[in-house]
Amino acid sequence: EEVRAVVTAIAQTHTLSVNKSAGFHVHVGVGDLDLRARRRVCQQFVHHESAFDLIMPPSRRGNSNEYCQSNRRSSVLGHRNNQKANDLIRSAPRMDHLCNIINAKGS
Repeated sequence: EEVRAVVTAIAQTHTLSVNKSAGFHVHVGVGDLDLRARRRVCQQFVHHESAFDLIMPPSRRGNSNEYCQSNRRSSVLGHRNNQKANDLIRSAPRMDHLCNIINAKGS
C-alpha cells in the first residue's frame, strides 16, 4: 500500500517511463531480528529463490544481472541441496558469517 501511494504521488507530478535496465527493489528492515530469525529469513529466501525468479523477466533471473546475483548459483551455496544449504546457514555463529554465506560472490 505504501509503495503504491509513493509511486502514485510521483506519477501525478512527473512523467514516468522505464526500460528493461530499470529496477525496483524494497529494503526490508531486519534490525529488530536476532541472529536466529535472520538465519531463518535467509533459509526461506534461498529455498524459494526459484519462485522469485519466475516473477522476474529473464534479464533479472539467476546471475544475468550484475547487481542481484543468485544465492543458489554462488560458490558457497550453489553445489548444495536445500538441506545442506539450510544446515550451513543454520550453523553461522555470527552475523558476519551469515553474510559471507548469503553473499553470492562469497568464496
